[in-house]
Amino acid sequence: MAIKSPILIVGDDDQALYHFKNATPEYLRKKAKDLKYAKFSLPYCSRCPEVIVKITNHIIEQAKQAGKLDNRINKKFLCYTPDKSSDSQKYPLLIHAKCTVQSNNVPYMSKYIEKTIKAIPNEDIKESIEKNYPTALIIGPSQYLGQIHEYLMQKFTNVIYNPKKLDNTLQKMEGYSCLLKNSKSNLGWRIIIKHDYSVTNVKGLIELSVKNKLNLFDILPDEYIGSHMFRLELLKKLIDGGSNLTNDEELNLSQYFEMKSDELLRKINLNEEQIEIEFNRENEGLIVNGSDPIIQLSTYNGCKGLDAGHVYVVGFDQDMSKPKQIPSTTEVCQFIVALTRTRKQCHFLTTKRLFGKPSQSSMFLDWLPKNSVEVIKVNKDYFK
Repeated sequence: MAIKSPILIVGDDDQALYHFKNATPEYLRKKAKDLKYAKFSLPYCSRCPEVIVKITNHIIEQAKQAGKLDNRINKKFLCYTPDKSSDSQKYPLLIHAKCTVQSNNVPYMSKYIEKTIKAIPNEDIKESIEKNYPTALIIGPSQYLGQIHEYLMQKFTNVIYNPKKLDNTLQKMEGYSCLLKNSKSNLGWRIIIKHDYSVTNVKGLIELSVKNKLNLFDILPDEYIGSHMFRLELLKKLIDGGSNLTNDEELNLSQYFEMKSDELLRKINLNEEQIEIEFNRENEGLIVNGSDPIIQLSTYNGCKGLDAGHVYVVGFDQDMSKPKQIPSTTEVCQFIVALTRTRKQCHFLTTKRLFGKPSQSSMFLDWLPKNSVEVIKVNKDYFK
């Protein structure tokens, strides 16, 4: 391609999330070191306030000291003050909200998010509506998001949480749920190819199948069908008890669906009629109600490409009985992506007790520069 026409490659190897798709930042790093390419630095961030840019640089240095982000392209990030000086002065600190408990009966995380969203200035809400980005973005694992979503739906009018749209993992599971019932399910194959980046001309294939009344199973390449049928057989083994799965087969499933076997089992048996309803609604947009804040929820991988005025990051807790783990390189990248969605202010939420079990905050919180963080204790007195 580069021989035939000029090519511009833009990327950030600190935000590489798609290892499970066999993507790797090494492709970008090799080109950055290749003298055949002209290199341009893009250090200025006009999205994030100064404190977020500062913390991002600090996290990268901490990660490097811990042996992560090996071979990263050496670069610094700078806040573009002409655009961000006002927000930087208004929101000089990251907030670490230390909740004493989070459960269905005592949802302190959800209540904290509710209280602080209601305190967002009207000018921030107005700006988010005018510029078409969420007023608040809540990022975390799905087990947190579901509970927080249910709570916020009772308190606000404009709440977006569509796992089908934001989380490619759930979309893949929906496709496979259809194939488990019928391996030639046209809906199942439509869902899979729509969210599989290796398939070209998806729209053309679907139009061809509709126009000629053909099943996608009959017109997709045999090799492509075979790869998914192989994984479908692994899923059937897992559902039957999983005793016949080899370690490599179990790893194949966990990497493709981005979750462990026990979690996959809980979520794979979806109702096909409900899937079809949600699939057909996929492109419906949110009808914004007046001047109310727009609230969106997303997983770590799903939030890439999004940004919001006020960002809430949940799920940096781990079992108290286990020693703190040094984050993996993928987790470091997820942390950086979540942090840098912020236009105004970012909140990290942790808890001492999660769903009845003692927990401790992850090592990421130890990596934050203390002079850039305000700690708030969220207990019953906080809400008085």
